[in-house]
This record gives sequence, C-alpha cells and structure tokens, in this order.
Amino acid sequence: MKRLLLSAALCVFPMTAITAPPASAQWTVYDPANHIQNIYQAVRALQEINNQIQQLTHEIEMLENMARDLETLPDSIADDILRRMRRIDDLMRRAEGIGYGVEEIERDYEVIY
Repeated sequence: MKRLLLSAALCVFPMTAITAPPASAQWTVYDPANHIQNIYQAVRALQEINNQIQQLTHEIEMLENMARDLETLPDSIADDILRRMRRIDDLMRRAEGIGYGVEEIERDYEVIY
C-alpha cells in the first residue's frame, strides 16, 4: 500500500512542476466599430435627455400661464362654475333615481308577465 502511494506521488509530482505559468495578455483588443456605436448611443441618449428637459420646461411655462390666467378670473366666474357643478351633481342624483325606477319597473314587469 505504501509502495502504491509512493509511486502515485512520484508520478504526480513531475506533472505539478511542469505546469504552465499564468497567461497574460500581450495585445489589447480594440474594436473601432463597437466604439463608434457606443459613442452614437451615448449621443442619442444625451439628445433624448435634452428633449425631455425642453419638454419639461415648456410644461412648466404652460402651468405658470394657466396659474396666471386663473388668478385673473373674476369671482363671478368661480361662482358660476360652482353653481354649474352643483347642477351637474343634482342631475346625476336624478339620473341614479331614474335608473332605480327603471329597474323597479322591469322587476314588476317580470313578476306580472
């Protein structure tokens, strides 16, 4: 048994001494086409960001103009808007009541006929 282990160790030892050293890169790989594509992609991303900034700037200006317009509205218009909103609410309640009336009529009709 000792002899077998000794012969195995003697066979493996020369193999470990012959192992190759770690490989190191000798040349840098540069792909100009890939580099240009990456640059184009970065340029497009910057253009998109600039467009979004312009869009947000225009939206801010629009909101500022709308706020200015609302500040100049006379109080009578606000009262008129509130009155119309109450009228719409009243009409919606009536419409719901009509819907319930129609359902009740349909139920009565089914019971009778």
